[in-house]
Amino acid sequence: MFQMKKNKNITFLLIAAFFILLLIKLSITLRIRGPFLFPDESCVIQKALYFAKNLQLESCTNIINVSAIDPYPFYSMIVSPIYYFCSGYTAYLGILTLNTILVSSLLFPLYAIFRKFIDSDVKSIFTGILVLLLPSIVVFEKAAMNETAFLAASIWFLYFYMKS
Repeated sequence: MFQMKKNKNITFLLIAAFFILLLIKLSITLRIRGPFLFPDESCVIQKALYFAKNLQLESCTNIINVSAIDPYPFYSMIVSPIYYFCSGYTAYLGILTLNTILVSSLLFPLYAIFRKFIDSDVKSIFTGILVLLLPSIVVFEKAAMNETAFLAASIWFLYFYMKS
């Protein structure tokens, strides 16, 4: 009985921490007035626009007629529906919001991973929050780049690997 009550409290605490983290990160996202302009960010956006309109994958060099780097298409395919329904700055803000939700959701697997090594639920949640507020994670989260999807997939796969 006590264990079940403790699990409910930790679940509530974890979900509350997720929403607090999400609000903090969204407040940062909504203040951004334009892209950070990483070199491959424009290519990702162009690929997403092209995929949303044509449902075809094409290299950046062929889309923009300029020799360009060509990041993997997975992330462009994920964000392309945003460009189907929105355009311009609204679409870019939609991508950043999607990134924020994706990265904030990493609190759940990080908590489970840290809980294996830290003997306190609260410390595990706090450590997960600290990791997700690291400047390198926040910077990539605020850009339309493949690294965000790679980070999220890596941590979720690590969590599922540990569970198996």
